[in-house]
Amino acid sequence: FVDQRDNRALLQRYSGGRRVLNMFCYTGGFSVYAMRGDAELVHSVDSSEKAVTLTDANIELNFPGDGRHKSFAVDAFKFLDGMKHGEYDLIVLDPPAFAKHRSALRNALRGYQRLNYKAFEKIAPGGVLFTFSCSQAVSREQFRLAV
Repeated sequence: FVDQRDNRALLQRYSGGRRVLNMFCYTGGFSVYAMRGDAELVHSVDSSEKAVTLTDANIELNFPGDGRHKSFAVDAFKFLDGMKHGEYDLIVLDPPAFAKHRSALRNALRGYQRLNYKAFEKIAPGGVLFTFSCSQAVSREQFRLAV
């Protein structure tokens, strides 16, 4: 998505030598930029097999034969639960909208809180977390407080 262009460029600058986890990878945009930034390894996770296939194709197109990337078709919360503490030192959380309507706001905020808590719990000491919300019903301040 074009709206993430600046964030991807920022991620590229922070990725050098880091072990990067891109959750909700979709087509792998953040994964590509992490590899451009010379990440040590990049793992991409999405619950959709189709998204993982698109990510793999995107990585192969940009970095043919590069063995630093691996992808997983699995639920994000299950992946985070099964992760070892300190396995990654940069994590990207860019989930689809948790709240498309105001009626879903409460559950969305709980979801963001739970997701970010799990990432903070597992990230390596001194790690960097990139976290986003595309839920129009969630204000910037509500998201900040949830995180």
